Amino acid sequence: MKKIFTLALALVGVATALAGGLSTNTNQNIAFLRNPARGNSTEIDAVYSNPAGVGLLAADGIHFSFNVQGAFQTRTSATTYAPFAANGGSETKEYVGRAMAAIPSFQFAYKQDWWSVMASFAIGGGGGTARYNNGLGSFEKMVAVLPSALNANLGTMGFNTTAYSLDTQMKGTQITYSATVGAAFRVAKWLSLAAQVRYNHVTAGYNGYLSNISTNLSNPALGVNPTGVMMPAYQTFIGLQQMTGNAAFGALAAQVSDKRVDCKQSGYGITPVVGLHFEMKGWNVAAKYEFRTKVTMTNRTTADDTGLFPDGATSRNDIPAYLSVAAGKLICDKVRISLEWHHYFDKDADMGGKQQYVNHNTNEYIAGVEWYIAERWTVSSGVQRTQYALADGFYSDLNFPLSATSWGIGGAFKILSNLKLNVAYMATFYDKRRVTSAPDAYGLVATNNYSRTSHAFGVGLDWNFGVRKGKK
Repeated sequence: MKKIFTLALALVGVATALAGGLSTNTNQNIAFLRNPARGNSTEIDAVYSNPAGVGLLAADGIHFSFNVQGAFQTRTSATTYAPFAANGGSETKEYVGRAMAAIPSFQFAYKQDWWSVMASFAIGGGGGTARYNNGLGSFEKMVAVLPSALNANLGTMGFNTTAYSLDTQMKGTQITYSATVGAAFRVAKWLSLAAQVRYNHVTAGYNGYLSNISTNLSNPALGVNPTGVMMPAYQTFIGLQQMTGNAAFGALAAQVSDKRVDCKQSGYGITPVVGLHFEMKGWNVAAKYEFRTKVTMTNRTTADDTGLFPDGATSRNDIPAYLSVAAGKLICDKVRISLEWHHYFDKDADMGGKQQYVNHNTNEYIAGVEWYIAERWTVSSGVQRTQYALADGFYSDLNFPLSATSWGIGGAFKILSNLKLNVAYMATFYDKRRVTSAPDAYGLVATNNYSRTSHAFGVGLDWNFGVRKGKK
């Protein structure tokens, strides 16, 4: 039973980012949801997406952006394992985790002539809770072998078992709270440079149980459950120990007793960020580099029936370095087209040993378009392709990043000359992944078919107090 919770709490990324790398959220402003190609932005969302672009804000003075996103995800693992047939008749079972989160963010900048300062608060990674009300295949697998194991060990004594049942649930939460400060300097009319420091506070929580394990173990000759009804396995083995005096039954009782884990983890890390932006003849080109962030997580355990998660134990959960390069051009003063590339240096980060299963670093390819319909109206849309390269060993039914294509659409409306409303919707379409395990101790393999869905809605307000120097 310990192995169940070893699998269960390998929960890096249980509430995976809507967009971005394995540990990074890039959706930190509604402008991103409606057009993910924001890496060369010169509006207030540049505080995250293009810090050097803050030096090119159209107006001097104070700029604010307040954003709230609602994200809805499902994570499905369809597990095929022959012993599952002893609980309901089918070798394949579907386990669905659901996550819902409200994700706020705030960006601030003050620009004066050639220099700017900036700050932001956002959810830098994770951002929600995934709940599996019927557990997971990795939980049930360990119980599913009970009938065959009991028959193999107790069959010569006249015992027989054909079915099992259990109650199980798992809930996992992961959130990275990120606060950033920085400055940008326009060193020439066409060139701006920026530097930032980001503080990341990473939290995770894991709460799960495995209870009411039951079998129809019977031995009519001994008068043990002669009708073969389902009975709690713990009570059955305790009774057999008392009847026979055999301590082996007591050991079996301990293995099938109720198990519970309630563990919270926290850690922090500092991320330096540098960026540059230049514009010339209608072109905007920008680059940003976020350095690798070392994060050490510390357990705060209030319940642990497995002994595997001692209070105060530590583990690594680094945030990989990240490079963004973007280029865009304004056409006919009405339409801006942008292309962008993101590269996450996953292989250089310590993710609790899982980086050995990263075949090569994650890449994202993004394209977007904005149409300035009128003085007050802007509509935009964009597409992002996230491409992971992970070996089967990286995957578990609690952590299965899937390559995906995201599509966003939305618009902006100027309520006042200095107040803009952003609204957007983004849908993510995930690839499917099939992973077959190595044979277990019983020579059996399990096959997992992983799939996900994700939808996000958002609304935000951009507000500035200053003198406008030029167009967007």
